Amino acid sequence: MNYGQRKQHCRRRWSRQRTTYSHIEEIVPIISQYTDITELNTYIFNELIERIVVHGKTIDEYGCNIQKVDIYYKFVGYSN
Repeated sequence: MNYGQRKQHCRRRWSRQRTTYSHIEEIVPIISQYTDITELNTYIFNELIERIVVHGKTIDEYGCNIQKVDIYYKFVGYSN
């Protein structure tokens, strides 16, 4: 990677980090209400989670069922 490419890479990374930081500032007041959650009800779900993507089931070489689930949190994004 040459200097120009590294510079572009660093700028993109810095931009993503700034965006993540601004999202954290937005979510802290919301999430602080839910520090002792014992169950996930509809209200809390709608407050915190943007969407859930459930992928198709696969079977590994040992015969175990595997199903990937992606959770997209509001203000934070994807978490695996």
